[in-house]
Amino acid sequence: MGKLRMLLAISVIATHTTPIFGTSLIGGAHAVHAFYIISGFYMSMILNEKYTGKNSFQMFITNRFLRLYPVYWVVLFLSVMFSCFVYIHNKGVNNALLTSYVNYFFILKLPWKLFLIIVNLFVFGQDIVMFMGFNSNTGNLVLTKNFHASNPQVYTFLFVPQAWTLALELTFYLIAPFLLRKSLKFICLLIMVAFSLRLLSVHYGYDYDPWNNRFFVFEIGFFLAGNIAYRIYCWLRTKDFKRMYYHLTLVCIGLVIILFYHLPFKTPLLYACIFISIPILFIGSKGDRWDRVLGELSYPIYISHFLLLQLTEYLGLPISGILLTAESIFFSILLNEFISKKIEIIRQKRLRGYAV
Repeated sequence: MGKLRMLLAISVIATHTTPIFGTSLIGGAHAVHAFYIISGFYMSMILNEKYTGKNSFQMFITNRFLRLYPVYWVVLFLSVMFSCFVYIHNKGVNNALLTSYVNYFFILKLPWKLFLIIVNLFVFGQDIVMFMGFNSNTGNLVLTKNFHASNPQVYTFLFVPQAWTLALELTFYLIAPFLLRKSLKFICLLIMVAFSLRLLSVHYGYDYDPWNNRFFVFEIGFFLAGNIAYRIYCWLRTKDFKRMYYHLTLVCIGLVIILFYHLPFKTPLLYACIFISIPILFIGSKGDRWDRVLGELSYPIYISHFLLLQLTEYLGLPISGILLTAESIFFSILLNEFISKKIEIIRQKRLRGYAV
């Protein structure tokens, strides 16, 4: 599973830079949707197999927060420090991530200043930012159908702008314990409702960003699809599993991701392949140390690559997908070694205490 997660993280980098070895893989939006399916699979597994006793909700939520926030806060701190350095070094010209703050922060009314500070610190609400515009005459943030029409675009106030996906992910976590243990019929019904609403929105013209990949009501269908993938895994792990199935599935999903833009019916084909492959890849990669290492790097790669992109631009280096991937992997190894692994010790200790 780690190999798949790494490919998805690199897909996001290729979207924000240049094609890697001649391909943009599946693009950022599709990669995020695939991550939601994988997340639904993992959350279904741990909720049904680890967090089942007293105070399970509290333990689940706090352990998930410990998984995401420390790395995010390190990247946030470095992003703010880097932006301040650029501002001072360039004497207020080319302010990197501080540009919107320098130009508009004092125009913003106090409640919205506090709102932006809070969403940067705690992530929750960053998805809502994508549905907001800025009214420079009143100093207010307002809901808008198309955030691209706003000047400035409100997401430019986010120091880690790709973290809007974490806001959705964290919301999924809050409701997961109340959904993922429900019956298969109930889960299927919710998925049908989510995708029906998505199709209905397209019919009425809401087939553009942010509606097509950032609206919680539409996105939860992917997360719940991961729950069904987990149920398939529970059935599949009782069967005779041949190693050949894993390698064949890995090759197939890899080809779909690499050749995505050349395939017919590419979007439904991709999601179907992701959905089908998850249980097989999980079973086949058990005990694979390198697969686990790659999987651990996918989150820090995703959350740090925009900072490294800013740094690359500042240094005058070419904006290359290959270069940024290499930078992100190296930086993520450091984040994983000095932050994630130490936090993981705390998480596992808490989990052992909870199990006792």
